[in-house]
Amino acid sequence: MYVKKMIWFVLLLVGGMGDIRAQGQSWPPEEGAKVPGNALAWPTVLEPVQQSLSDMLTQGAVVLSAAGGQEGPIVTVRFKKKVLLCYVSPAPVGGVPTSRCWRLN
Repeated sequence: MYVKKMIWFVLLLVGGMGDIRAQGQSWPPEEGAKVPGNALAWPTVLEPVQQSLSDMLTQGAVVLSAAGGQEGPIVTVRFKKKVLLCYVSPAPVGGVPTSRCWRLN
């Protein structure tokens, strides 16, 4: 049930972002901008996770979302009832890709 709600939320969010971009507005709105639906900026603690994304996926983590970042994919996963934000760095020539993850809750 949670996964279905999350999928609908993401679809609504992505659909709304398309409308905003079509109107020439940026997303998210600039902090403090007086536009409908703008949220206040709240401090968010990101707790570093000392484990690789591949290890967590092997141990049962579920991918909630993935998007292309400027230098590699950004992946959101659920692992042991926690939501994590992971940045994946592509492998340099002859090297190994790496990941850096932070716990959101």
